[in-house]
Amino acid sequence: MGDTVLIENPSPLVNGGKFEDKMASLQALEEKARKAQEAFEKEEKLRKELEDLNSKLLTEKTNLLRQLEGEKGSLSDFQEKSLKLSAQKADLESQLQFL
Repeated sequence: MGDTVLIENPSPLVNGGKFEDKMASLQALEEKARKAQEAFEKEEKLRKELEDLNSKLLTEKTNLLRQLEGEKGSLSDFQEKSLKLSAQKADLESQLQFL
């Protein structure tokens, strides 16, 4: 009777090694998937940090450009006043020459 069981149902015994191979393959795929998930999460975190940094840098750039525009306005006001004072000085010097 034991011989008939082996002859009638040999596939579980024959496939025993294949099952272990399939389990090892499945475990390898699961490990690969886990590593890919970890890499994805790491990249996602890095992308978020870089987006935040980019946003901060854009804000800083905008603020600096506004400050620069304000300084340019101040500089043009200063240059205009300087020209007026130079003209007044030249006028006063010419008036002193006639005295």
